[in-house]
Amino acid sequence: MINIYPSKDPEKLAVLNECVQDIHTNIEPELFKKYDKKEMIELFNEIIKDENTFIFIVAYQEIDVGYIILSRVHYPETNFRKAYESLYIEQISINQEYQKLGIGKELINKAKQVATSLGINRIELDYWSKNRNAGQFFESQGFNPYNVKMCFTQ
Repeated sequence: MINIYPSKDPEKLAVLNECVQDIHTNIEPELFKKYDKKEMIELFNEIIKDENTFIFIVAYQEIDVGYIILSRVHYPETNFRKAYESLYIEQISINQEYQKLGIGKELINKAKQVATSLGINRIELDYWSKNRNAGQFFESQGFNPYNVKMCFTQ
């Protein structure tokens, strides 16, 4: 029923990106551009070239309904922090009509599998605080806030 497979297809990813781009545009219209398929294809063409990026598309009943983009990130030691690696969830998107079917949980499980295969024990992500559904979902999957970013605008 749910099939997750690796992808390097920028056109598929661009099409699947539309719903999450629309969410961001609605949440923060001053920051996010409206969806543009051509621009998204160009962006994904660049993303797929990175050897530390892992992209998976999820199909539900043989229909592509979402994706996850993962990046292996190395944080070097600084005077303040020890060096560490994490698997960063750059993007996760599931078409709205396919949400609440366990698909997001399966994508998070895929991220956990990738992290384990890379010997990484930390998975990080961020989301827009106005996207309360995303926050609730990530917390339900065991993610906890650890660094809060704030903004002041006039």
